[in-house]
Amino acid sequence: MKRLLLVFVVLLVMLVGCQSVAEETTISTAVPENVEPTPIPPAPTDTAVPPTDTPIPPTEEPDTLDLADLEESLQAVVDAQVEAGYPGVVLLVDAPDLGFSWQGAGGMADAEAGIPMETDTPFRVVGMTGMMQAVVVLRLNEEGLLNLDDPISQYLDSTIIDQLSGPDGEPYGEAITVGQLLNATSGVAGYFLAAEEDMDGNNSDDMAEVIINDPDRLWLPEEVIAYSTSNLNTKSAPGEKFNSCDLENVLISLVIESVTGMSLDEAYQTWLFEPLGMSNSFLAQPGDPRLADVSHVYFMEGVDVSDYTSLSWLQVDVISTVDDLKRFMWDWVNDDVFTDPASKETMVAWTSMAAEGYDGIYYGSGAVKMAFGEWDMPEIGDLIGHVSLWNAFLFYWPQYNIVYAGTLNQARPFSTYPELAFPTMMTILPYVQTE
Repeated sequence: MKRLLLVFVVLLVMLVGCQSVAEETTISTAVPENVEPTPIPPAPTDTAVPPTDTPIPPTEEPDTLDLADLEESLQAVVDAQVEAGYPGVVLLVDAPDLGFSWQGAGGMADAEAGIPMETDTPFRVVGMTGMMQAVVVLRLNEEGLLNLDDPISQYLDSTIIDQLSGPDGEPYGEAITVGQLLNATSGVAGYFLAAEEDMDGNNSDDMAEVIINDPDRLWLPEEVIAYSTSNLNTKSAPGEKFNSCDLENVLISLVIESVTGMSLDEAYQTWLFEPLGMSNSFLAQPGDPRLADVSHVYFMEGVDVSDYTSLSWLQVDVISTVDDLKRFMWDWVNDDVFTDPASKETMVAWTSMAAEGYDGIYYGSGAVKMAFGEWDMPEIGDLIGHVSLWNAFLFYWPQYNIVYAGTLNQARPFSTYPELAFPTMMTILPYVQTE
């Protein structure tokens, strides 16, 4: 099953590392007043890395397996990650066809204060914000407040647009559309973990190094854009190539604020969190008292970056819980998020990465699909969802109608989320497979 682990690692490098798979606050004031969304149905109340060392239970015949044993085995997976040194771990598995729903946690949410990680502890989801972000934008599209083909220059100030130029230095900000930001074809370069960019040659990611060396600096979105366009290599012209990166998230967030006339948190609350009953989810700015209850995150072992001033804006970082993530994913799966079916179709209009050497991986608008059948693992089927900087993940497993989510709360090494996701799948598989 080393191939399965490799698929997970490739996905995270592609998405979190902001790598091209082919190659290498002035906001518009033309904002509608008191924008109110059309109600949508409320959510139901229930609803290189080395191979992992986590023990995988031996496969038994399905009718001999006890769900109580599955609970114990999944908790063992969590405990193994804590023993391996990850600070605070949480895992959720929801398998309605199996009659099984479970959450487990281990480690510390705040080691210095002695606060344990609990199953309801909120944590930073980072990359999975992209899936939620797409929902918000597509809801705004349904309301007629924007169009995916609109140039972002329609919503953002020229001081931002004029900074965006192509690999040849030619300005191309006017050509970028809202839809290209969602499906990661805008061509802009990432900044936080642009792993191939080490301008000072000290073997450290430049933007991450800047933040660690000056944790109290508040980076404004315009400054982030200026840093990216001045220091990093633009990947391509708009619409030419796929390159998932954090700068796209910043730009689309500015579009959301411009269109709605709301802060980003207010917009997410209005178009996503409140309609879906995600009562423990929010976006926070520095100083927000809600951050006091969020589990701490570490860039590297022992480097606690939880209080770094610019962390939330730089990563457009939703705070959530595994239960809220489960609610979000099930509503998305069951078509309870949008009023127009075309919106979800946009999210799952998959573009294959095979031509660039990433067989079995597909990107839509804010969502990712891994097709394990293309890796000679038909028993796995597909996974749909997203992964993140802090080694967090949210997946829907269509073949077995399962949602599972979790986090390790540590960014480096940034490709280690499979240490939790992979043994979770292998632990569940004997319980859902049939002859």
